[in-house]
Amino acid sequence: MTTLDTAQAHFVSRFADCESRLADASPDWLAPIRRAAIERFAELGFPTRRNEAWKYTSVAEIANASLDPEPPVRDGVSPDDIRALLGSEASQQWFVFEDGRFAPELSSDEALPTGVEIEGLAAALRKQPELIRPLLDRADLLDRPFAALNGAFQRDGAFVRVTAGASPQRPIQLLFIASPGASGRVANQRNIIRIDRGAKAAILLRFESCCEDVYWTNSMTQILLEDNAELDLVSVQSESDAAYHFSSLDIRQERDSRFRSHQISLGGALARSEIYARLDAPGVDCTLNGLFLGDGRQHLDSQTTVDHASPNGTSRELYKGILGGHSRGVFNGSVLVRPDAQKTNAQQFNPNLLISDDAQINTKPTLEISADDVKCSHGSTVGRLDEDALFYLRARGVDERAARRMLTVAFASEIAKAIPQDSLRTQVERLVTAKLERGQFAIETARRSPEDPL
Repeated sequence: MTTLDTAQAHFVSRFADCESRLADASPDWLAPIRRAAIERFAELGFPTRRNEAWKYTSVAEIANASLDPEPPVRDGVSPDDIRALLGSEASQQWFVFEDGRFAPELSSDEALPTGVEIEGLAAALRKQPELIRPLLDRADLLDRPFAALNGAFQRDGAFVRVTAGASPQRPIQLLFIASPGASGRVANQRNIIRIDRGAKAAILLRFESCCEDVYWTNSMTQILLEDNAELDLVSVQSESDAAYHFSSLDIRQERDSRFRSHQISLGGALARSEIYARLDAPGVDCTLNGLFLGDGRQHLDSQTTVDHASPNGTSRELYKGILGGHSRGVFNGSVLVRPDAQKTNAQQFNPNLLISDDAQINTKPTLEISADDVKCSHGSTVGRLDEDALFYLRARGVDERAARRMLTVAFASEIAKAIPQDSLRTQVERLVTAKLERGQFAIETARRSPEDPL
């Protein structure tokens, strides 16, 4: 039996051990959904590199770690820890989830804006099952092994609803924090976000850590945008460099809805994000922006799928990678245009910056078009810092280290500047700058000659 097979058997066995406890904490209708999820995971198992979607990312490290999917008893994170982590941003309204479970005692007690509902998913499952059950009970999600694993073990997470016509002025900020007790554990958190007809909102999902040991965040977020709804979603992953982080984002968009994702990946020894956006109705607009910064021996993997299933849809995608040290990056972006999706306009671009000779990127943007009246484009670039720009700055008295840092920050800043909300943009800029300051991004360890092509 291989290591991956052993890990698969471990999780299936642990589900059998805790199935009754999971059932006691959930409504009766969730039990068969959990059972279907673990059965599907038992069929799929841990993915190998023979799977095209996992060709450049090995999960052997996770399989070897023998992590426990039972969440720890919540302890170890205090309001002081939250304030120390967030700094000046701690004065804002936050909803905190510790090891995947809602922690009201760590959250802001300010009143919610009119038309906004926020609570733990475990509580919402009992109060509003008609809003949640159709999203959880979807067989297509189980075709992804770690989404299936999440479906089997999920206990809690965030439930956010913005009711019809509402437009809260402030962003909704959700903080997911790994406690010291997360060591050796898996947090299988499930988030449900519903933006009702004609509503508008901005939401931040921020993943942080108070645990420096090995643990695994396995997060699944499902979003439903009803007709004419609008959502700006900012996701920032800044977990421990010893952590594993897998996040799956599933979006369903109805007529004339608008979705903008700004995804920032900074932390984790192995981090993979998957986005699946299905444009289910005419007139839908979808923007996916992303930035991943890796150094040391980090492995950062970004996977996106935009499925144009109806006519007159628009999608734009810009993912940027900056890699230093011995880090590895992966980008796999797929745009699917179905036969009925005439008048589709889809653009996809993945530029990457390699700061060191030992950093690597594997990039594969793809288009699959089955309609004939479309405008679609895609592309990718991999390069180093522009030597002409470096020369320009050096000629004006800027030392080499500062010049390289300036050009690297400028390359990254396009993603942050696309965030419309000032407070969220400021947070992202601070976190990205801090990563660049402490990482291996300043000096390129170039062994090539200046005449070599970039």
